[in-house]
Amino acid sequence: MKLPPVLFFFIMLASGFASAAWRTYPDSPRWLVYASFALGLSVALPGWAWLAGRFGHDLRPRSERFMGLPAGIATPAKLRQVLVDLGCRNLHSAGGTITGKLGPSRWSWGEVISVTPTAEGLLLTSHSTFPGQIVDWGENRRNLDRFIDAWWVAGAKRT
Repeated sequence: MKLPPVLFFFIMLASGFASAAWRTYPDSPRWLVYASFALGLSVALPGWAWLAGRFGHDLRPRSERFMGLPAGIATPAKLRQVLVDLGCRNLHSAGGTITGKLGPSRWSWGEVISVTPTAEGLLLTSHSTFPGQIVDWGENRRNLDRFIDAWWVAGAKRT
């Protein structure tokens, strides 16, 4: 993946925060310089992710998993019910794919879960909604694990 050269601008912005703190307060403790650099990165990285999105690069964290199932088991009504049980809202369908949104949590600004039925099973995808979020702390993987658990629990209840 070729990244836009503006990444270097954002790294310089972060180091600029640190050097400004060092020049302004030369007798300051080292932690202040490190904290300034961290502050610069916290400003620079989301800006970089947003700008990369403007260039056509999607840097949002994403998890995909394939769940093999016999044909005809995954009905759209059952898939929608599992997404509702999972806590998804704003469900909509397009081209056979059912998509739902999860709200923000302590780990992320929210996720979008997509379920696409295929001839061999289900293609599950979870990605962050906020384009500036470049770390998901494993939340997308946990969403897919929760979907699979909810799928089997829903199947056990209705069988």
